[in-house]
Amino acid sequence: MNLKQVIQLIIFKFLPAILSAQPNANVSNIKAAIDVKQTEDILDIKAKAINNDDIIHGLNYLLIVIKQSKIGNLSNNKQEGEFVIQPNQEKLLSGIFLNITKEDQLKIYLFIRNEKENMLISKDSVFINIAPNTQTQNLKQTTNMANLKRAAKEDYTIKGIMVDNTKSKVGKDFFDMLFNQYSQLSEKYTFTITLRELPSFSNNGIISIEVEDLTIFTLRAIPNEEYLNLQLQLCLQQINNYNKNRNLISKGI
Repeated sequence: MNLKQVIQLIIFKFLPAILSAQPNANVSNIKAAIDVKQTEDILDIKAKAINNDDIIHGLNYLLIVIKQSKIGNLSNNKQEGEFVIQPNQEKLLSGIFLNITKEDQLKIYLFIRNEKENMLISKDSVFINIAPNTQTQNLKQTTNMANLKRAAKEDYTIKGIMVDNTKSKVGKDFFDMLFNQYSQLSEKYTFTITLRELPSFSNNGIISIEVEDLTIFTLRAIPNEEYLNLQLQLCLQQINNYNKNRNLISKGI
């Protein structure tokens, strides 16, 4: 796998966590929809929301496009945001143009959520060039989630997302090192790990590792292999500690 080409690693089960209490009957009229059009080797992917209700809704969306090449290289594009949709409106949420070959496999997911109530409203998914023993080729499936009862979090998680927002060569190198080590772990975490690089008054910027809007580790972007390897081990340890504490809190211990 060419790490330079990988923005995020995703090892997934379907759907983000559903922790809703009593579902709102009105949201059953909100539908997620993915439209895909192909012109030669270019895919035009559009994510839409359809409101068949007679009231306004303020919701959130998450669009994830995962492409795997013939030789196994992964690339991932994620877009998310808030939106307001009027009664009986079809609203364009996001659009992506993507190069694709006949050998590329593609998985596209669109989730519409009510973040205030932490409830998944609707999802749509499109799979292209997926082997028959995995998914039906060009499968398109829409599922409305409003009537689902409380579900176990581990049954509906997307695991192992890592995002590179670094800027310098040192930052990119450290992301590759962390990504490589993380991809070899038997356990992938359900939270997103984001690397950001901030400018500094000195010559070396600051790389921060963020999880769920919290900065759990920082290091200087110093171009020294021994230093970066040491920081890598400390960073992995900190991420693991965060996951352990997070699990204890979720279990009420």
